[in-house]
Amino acid sequence: MHETGRLSFNRIIFDLKAVAPKQVYQALSDIVASDCGLKKDSLLALLNAAQRKGTAGVGGGVAIAHLQMNRIEKPYLAFARLSRLIDFEALDRHPVDLVCLLLSPRADGVLHLQKLSRLSRMMRDENIVRNLRSVETEDGLRVLLQQQDDLSHKAAA
Repeated sequence: MHETGRLSFNRIIFDLKAVAPKQVYQALSDIVASDCGLKKDSLLALLNAAQRKGTAGVGGGVAIAHLQMNRIEKPYLAFARLSRLIDFEALDRHPVDLVCLLLSPRADGVLHLQKLSRLSRMMRDENIVRNLRSVETEDGLRVLLQQQDDLSHKAAA
């Protein structure tokens, strides 16, 4: 098990172009699978199956997809800002433009939940979400996400 619940974003995607959740998952699978040494078709199938079981759209224009997998050795976190609003059938019925994907080893049960909880808290903060929507570059997104995790980690300590 890995020792920290901190959020380290492995991949930031600025202006991801898609018109439906399946296209978002396709694009994420193409990128993330190669980063993690996974088969993109397998990852895509798991993401689509999870979406069918229950929406990743958590509200406020945010979707958080998460999986625990046997074939991944360490947690992986991706963030994508979409180029347009997409209907993810969110609980609040608002379309989504911010998507997070958390992958964890199956053995990291508690750590996965800690990371998911921290990520959910971050993405429920209206100020953070507003700032994520207003940043103009991929590097700006990375800096903002890292700053927010640093602040969250200090507050929890």
